[in-house]
Amino acid sequence: MFSYPVTLTPAGGIFLVTSPDFPDVTGAGASREEALRSAETSFSDAIARRIDRGLGLPVPSADGIRVWLPTQTALKALVYQAMRRENVSRLELARRLQWQTSQVNSLLDLTHASRIDEYDAAFHALGRRISVGTISE
Repeated sequence: MFSYPVTLTPAGGIFLVTSPDFPDVTGAGASREEALRSAETSFSDAIARRIDRGLGLPVPSADGIRVWLPTQTALKALVYQAMRRENVSRLELARRLQWQTSQVNSLLDLTHASRIDEYDAAFHALGRRISVGTISE
């Protein structure tokens, strides 16, 4: 769904991860896999900070080793991006959905596990639909 490129650099027995798209994303681990898992957490934290601050999310670059975001994180990021594109505030989305603002806040909270029907409703209220697919790793 959502992936960002990273640079993986061996350094003194560990692997360091940086991202050209998110300067504040870093990761490290004793193995390549551990470093990439660390970067996944760092991406989620960086996206949460941007959502909380009302900032845009970078468009993923094309080149590099990819770190795939968890599906829940990707869906929340997609709702947030659709809100920004349509210039829809949290309050306006709540009104369209006939929800409390706290429900919209939970939908955008990366630490909250939202249900798929909530995403469907939010995307519908934003004039969008979810498209589901899989790709080979």
